Amino acid sequence: MIAFQHALSSCLGQLTTKIGFTVAPKRIAPTIGCLAPGCLETVIFRISYLNNYCPSGRNLAAIANAAFLQYRYLTFHNCRRKRMSSGKPSSCHLIVVTGLTPQVITEALYALQIQEGCSVQRISVLTTPEGSEAVQNALMLTRESPLERFCHDYGIARRSILFDQQSVYRIWPSRSVESSLEPASLDHLMTWLAKWCALDKPPVVACVAGGRKDMAVLFAQIFSLLARKEDRLVHLLIPPIFENLAEFFYPPPQPATLTVHRAGGVIFLNSTDAHVELMEIPLIRLRSLVDEETLTGVIPLTIAQQRVQHKLDDMDLTVRLVVSSRAVLHRGHEEILPPKEFSLLLFFARARLQGWGEGGWIAGIRLDDPYLLSNLEQAYQEVTSGNLFGSGESWATKDRNGKIVFEELKVKVVHAISKIKNRLGSTHPGRVQSRKGRGGQQYGLMLDSDQIVIEEG
Repeated sequence: MIAFQHALSSCLGQLTTKIGFTVAPKRIAPTIGCLAPGCLETVIFRISYLNNYCPSGRNLAAIANAAFLQYRYLTFHNCRRKRMSSGKPSSCHLIVVTGLTPQVITEALYALQIQEGCSVQRISVLTTPEGSEAVQNALMLTRESPLERFCHDYGIARRSILFDQQSVYRIWPSRSVESSLEPASLDHLMTWLAKWCALDKPPVVACVAGGRKDMAVLFAQIFSLLARKEDRLVHLLIPPIFENLAEFFYPPPQPATLTVHRAGGVIFLNSTDAHVELMEIPLIRLRSLVDEETLTGVIPLTIAQQRVQHKLDDMDLTVRLVVSSRAVLHRGHEEILPPKEFSLLLFFARARLQGWGEGGWIAGIRLDDPYLLSNLEQAYQEVTSGNLFGSGESWATKDRNGKIVFEELKVKVVHAISKIKNRLGSTHPGRVQSRKGRGGQQYGLMLDSDQIVIEEG
């Protein structure tokens, strides 16, 4: 190791005057850790063309390759340290839904271990009979499998990742028009998933990048019933030309050329063009609504879904506005708003009830509409007995010609909407929300008419 450090230091020192890149390392860790990936790769590629400057008896290219591997190793551990300091889980259980593309497993592993610095403790694969055979043939039959190479390339102990033949589950049937997933298989999947979503288990990262669409949809629905706050549902994005390639399983630490045989001939791909991106899929977590029998997976999936649906149907979203006290009531909770904010909420409540704008949604650029302004002024006078436009706590001032300063009005409305959200909370059904529509940004209440009650006087 000491010889390697000296060799690398000497190597980089000699390149200083040749490529204009100054490095004066005292130890290898600071040296490699301080270099950006592009800089280090530039150094390594230049080394291969500068063998004339190599000290006698040394293979400078081999030193460069070793430096690159050390850099990737340190980058991984730096990602882990940053992840731990940010409060995010530093380890996880990777669950992969796939069919005939075992490449998804190592691509997801690369994204988590190398890009995010999240140590994968266990891999579980949910697949079909054909998919199970493909996974075992590609990743388990030989010691030179892509998974073994991945661990070797990035300095990860293979034994630290629990993945063997018992980790592959044949949940889905063979792909045919006649076949469909039996209810018993869905119940088995829910029972199995409930086990790994228990509170004492590591965070789950579920990747649905492989397999048929029905596999991903059914898994995501069951996962939404059981997923904890720290669990994730993700998809993988890679350049289309690298998808489903038998020659590609993950971006290697050293740039390489892939020889791909296709019907039209042979093509050559550069591994540096293979960018793997882990995309988060928004997950609606219903765990707080399920009972203990669902959490432990002892009841059929259909029964669990019915129970959750009943709770959703019985959930009271009614919001009551009491004008006299400026109170917003919802499920026994009362919040008193300041006059300006309450008058604006009252305005949007009436807009929803009477269908102003687009079904109660008001575009920001239409706030100068005379009809809307008169209703906003009426709501303001009911609450404050003051003038909508003037000075002090009014919504906007008028110019010398008596015209409303519209930009001032719009800014104050948006600011008041933000204050309403802060007072009521980000999950309160009575908060004013925004969306994109005709006329740009629109504002309104995401409630049905029968869920809004205004108590006048």
